[in-house]
Amino acid sequence: IGGDCRRRHGNNQRLEFDVLCTADDFEVRRYNKSVWVGTQVNGNDHQAFRAARRALGMYARGSNVEEVWIRRTGQQLVSVAANGERNLFMLLPTEAQNNPPTPTDLQVFIQRFPSMEVFVREIGFGNAELEGSDFNQTLTDEGAQFNDTTFFVALCRRGRR
Repeated sequence: IGGDCRRRHGNNQRLEFDVLCTADDFEVRRYNKSVWVGTQVNGNDHQAFRAARRALGMYARGSNVEEVWIRRTGQQLVSVAANGERNLFMLLPTEAQNNPPTPTDLQVFIQRFPSMEVFVREIGFGNAELEGSDFNQTLTDEGAQFNDTTFFVALCRRGRR
């Protein structure tokens, strides 16, 4: 579930997908394989997310083994596991997808997602966990087969004027 990051904002890269089918309140998308940099979010408040964003920002600004700066994309994901664990991910730009710099911070890691089909529902800025639970129930009621142990919320950075 999450926001729709189809629009480009400035030079921000977006995650590409194909829409396979559309239902009344969700669609099925196929996402290509992609490489992200991530870190665990230790807590559920703004300070915890700020610390996670700071760790990813430091990685992008050269806090990696190769000491290279990485162009930041506007696409971010938050994964929420059934046990409550959260991770924040930032999509690596095209030029870093094949050979991402190695993080120096032990809390920062590289995540390679395979090509996958995903059920997507757009939400506002409400309670993502409640929305995720409701969406799982909708999919169950529809008879969909899916992995319900983790859901993702897509975040998009808005362009600056």
